[in-house]
Amino acid sequence: DSIWWAIVTITTVGYGDKVPSTLAGRIVAVATMSFGMILVGVIVGEFASSFFESRLLSLRGFGRLSKMKNQILICGYRSDLKDVIVSLLELVPNRKVSDIVLVNNAGEDKLMDIFTDRRFHGINYIKGDYAEEDVLEKANVRTASSALVITEIEGAQNLSEADSKVLACVLMLKSLNPRIHVTAEVVSGKYKNYLEKAKCDEIILTQEYEKALLTCSTVFPGITKVIHKLLGIEGSKEKLRIFETPSGLVGKTFSDAFALLRNQKEILLIGIIENTGGVIEYKEKAIKRAQGAPDLSTLLHNLQGVKTIERNKPVINPPNDYVLKEDCYLVGIE
Repeated sequence: DSIWWAIVTITTVGYGDKVPSTLAGRIVAVATMSFGMILVGVIVGEFASSFFESRLLSLRGFGRLSKMKNQILICGYRSDLKDVIVSLLELVPNRKVSDIVLVNNAGEDKLMDIFTDRRFHGINYIKGDYAEEDVLEKANVRTASSALVITEIEGAQNLSEADSKVLACVLMLKSLNPRIHVTAEVVSGKYKNYLEKAKCDEIILTQEYEKALLTCSTVFPGITKVIHKLLGIEGSKEKLRIFETPSGLVGKTFSDAFALLRNQKEILLIGIIENTGGVIEYKEKAIKRAQGAPDLSTLLHNLQGVKTIERNKPVINPPNDYVLKEDCYLVGIE
């Protein structure tokens, strides 16, 4: 009974089923109550301090995301970073804000509008140079599924320096995690070859796209509105989509897939992307297919051909008898 009473008193529950009746007992009770309040306060304070300290370190970018898996890294900072995050989450509704990790050296002041926005509650942040190995390790890059590398023009001495940093980041990402899908933005087209050699999966050539859009809009009136609709810039219902080939369409012709998707899913099929997948996965599949050759000379020829095959090769408006393969994606307007 005395142990039960002590526990109830120390935890400030106070059921009242056991009470001291003597003066000495009440003195002991007062001491026990005081000790209980101090003990509970210390324990709660330690938990709260640990939680807020961890959260504060996370917001300041000094944490380490050792338990994250399949996260999306956004390396670099730009003034419209918030809009980039919103668009990304709209395109992948199965992803949560907590799956995104910001990696940059912008600091709290520039990122405060993101941290204070309820839509981004739970977003992760690692502060530092996104091309440095130790910074990417803090973001647990080895378990990340994809990364977006943004050109940081602000603060760079020139555009070449900004693009060079993007290249350095891509090289570091691929060295730490060869399977990660990397999309890189560069201003100058001269860095395209470097990024391709670095096994960058997607390359955004800002300057080249701007020039092409300017000239095409001059010659072909209305093309900017078409592009806006297809990319969903103005919130249109019709959007350009790339998706895996359904298992039921593998081995079918392009015309069969066109009719099926048009009638059943209201998707207008306009092309194919061949040889899809990450660098490692694609090579493994290609080598496995090449090894199915009937003789040694054919095997060597097939293995040599693996090196020359273009990954993620777009084929727009292929022939009607084009046969869909397992490793191709479909391009359509939904």
